[in-house]
Amino acid sequence: MKTDFANNLKNEAMKTAIQKGMEQIAINSIAIANAVIYAISQPSYVEISDIVIRPSKQN
Repeated sequence: MKTDFANNLKNEAMKTAIQKGMEQIAINSIAIANAVIYAISQPSYVEISDIVIRPSKQN
């Protein structure tokens, strides 16, 4: 998920690598929210016990 986590890193090389990775594969917050809405909007007789959300593109 795209966050500002890397902005707080002191190691510039690591900060740059994380920011680059986020730009390439991070999932935006709307997609995460849509997955959660899907899960909680199911009828009461449907149980969602696990949700795995990952980017479709990975290195």
